[in-house]
Amino acid sequence: MPSTEMNHPDEALLLEALHEPAAMSSTLRTHLEQCAECRSRQAQLLAADEQVGSLLGALDHPLPAITPEEILSVRPRPLRRRALLVAELTLFLAAAAAAMTIPASPVHQLLFPTAVARAVSTLVDEPPVEPRAAVAPVGIALAAPDSLVVAFRQVQSTGSLEVRLTSDSQVTVSSRGGTVGYRVNEGRVEVDNRVPADGYVIEIPSSLSRAEIVMGRRVLFSKNHGVTTPAGPTDGVRYRITLADSTRNRP
Repeated sequence: MPSTEMNHPDEALLLEALHEPAAMSSTLRTHLEQCAECRSRQAQLLAADEQVGSLLGALDHPLPAITPEEILSVRPRPLRRRALLVAELTLFLAAAAAAMTIPASPVHQLLFPTAVARAVSTLVDEPPVEPRAAVAPVGIALAAPDSLVVAFRQVQSTGSLEVRLTSDSQVTVSSRGGTVGYRVNEGRVEVDNRVPADGYVIEIPSSLSRAEIVMGRRVLFSKNHGVTTPAGPTDGVRYRITLADSTRNRP
């Protein structure tokens, strides 16, 4: 029979006697009846065995009843007992890690719903709506000719025209809204306003001697050697003309 010093049975024999008392030899039974020290060692092994069983059962409960600090606080006796405590701590950590991967475990239920909620919150967030940019004017620019005619392709009953006399050397014709095209040919600008714009701006150099803006048979603006029609500009050198006004027509 293996034994430790002073012929005391080792822990393997004491555990075997706990789990299979029927297989215990008569010599060991007699020794345990006579040796109080070995009976105390056997009682400690039994308590530790029950503690390991409770740790294994922690997988089916919300939290284990014992913490790693409590395990380490148990005062080890022989070196073999310390090794047993390390094994118990390793088992506890493995149980906790396994609990996080089991969907029904309390640890998994504590962490997983939070992650799902955060992911759903990220998915349903809508990007901010950027404000629409204002419609930019569309137009052309050309070097000022000796004389200028700007002719609208067709009459329109809505919108407005602003004529500006400038100190520049260029003529510019621009529109805002609608779909407007332009055609330039030897001092003449034709405005294709079949899809009319809301407003037009025509800039004419003040140095230009002759300029005329027409829409059908209607003369919208005329400049002839310093004489402008309509007479008397509004707002300085700006002329504002309502396209719905049909009072001024070409003879």
